[in-house]
Amino acid sequence: MPRAFWSVLFLAVASCVDARPVRLVAGRSDTVVVNSLEAVPIAVRLVDANGVERRARRVRYRLIKGPAVALSGDGRVRCDGPGDAEVSATSGALMARVTVLCRPIERFRLPRVLRLTIGAPPAPLEVGAMGVDGKPVDLVAGTASVRDSQVATLVDGYVHGRAPGLTMVDVEAGDCTVSIPVEVIEESRTTALLLPHGQYAESLSMAAGELRSWRVPPGRYEVTLFGDGVPAHLRLASHEMNCGAFPGTEQKYLCIAKDRASVIVHHVEPAGRGRQATGSLLVHRLGDFGSESGSWRPRRTLDRCIGFIG
Repeated sequence: MPRAFWSVLFLAVASCVDARPVRLVAGRSDTVVVNSLEAVPIAVRLVDANGVERRARRVRYRLIKGPAVALSGDGRVRCDGPGDAEVSATSGALMARVTVLCRPIERFRLPRVLRLTIGAPPAPLEVGAMGVDGKPVDLVAGTASVRDSQVATLVDGYVHGRAPGLTMVDVEAGDCTVSIPVEVIEESRTTALLLPHGQYAESLSMAAGELRSWRVPPGRYEVTLFGDGVPAHLRLASHEMNCGAFPGTEQKYLCIAKDRASVIVHHVEPAGRGRQATGSLLVHRLGDFGSESGSWRPRRTLDRCIGFIG
């Protein structure tokens, strides 16, 4: 009885393990996206009857069609430009027909800083890849990761802000590796309590000759004034702050605030003679010098393929 039992058990286990390869697969659904300008291998795998994958050996490759593609005997493909190709991969009696989508990337078009606000919807990670023909690349196969997950996270292509601070999203595709700065901002109800990566916004309606001021703690700031009355009637000024205008702007400044500093808005028309002016004030406190961790600093040795900044 025991001997017969073990024989039946052995046969049952053996019937569940069939390591014979039944399919040859490549990429995802036998489709490979190539963003590199260099030759890259076509990854081919054997799949057995149980769905277990393993590396295929002694694979023969043949280019079926695709004039813009060069194919080596060991299955390395090089794309000279955008286009589609068909490649056959054969291992023993198994064959797979592989679609190669050539989308070589020459450079990225990146935002200067991706800014998120805590409590606001996430922002899409938009990396503008440009091809060798100067046109946008419609398919990008790469990886993206956030350096500091306490500040932000990346889920399904969207960046979610978690805590005030700065970090980087590192993107790799083709031959390119780039780093996108991400700042997570927290809204504040008052300028007097603004912390690094805090932001204060207020809508303004000011009479002629009126002057208003907002105290700010020492630190670095971006101060912006915009709206209907700007720049015709409303003007930005400051007290105990060293400010410089952003190039090409009239009412946006980068400032360093000292003790007892204030942001000032003045309706420059004479009192009683001008009309009401409206606008909006935005005070954004940046991170302090020397207080940020290395998790947001660009990895210059890795930043390749940056053609221009948007």
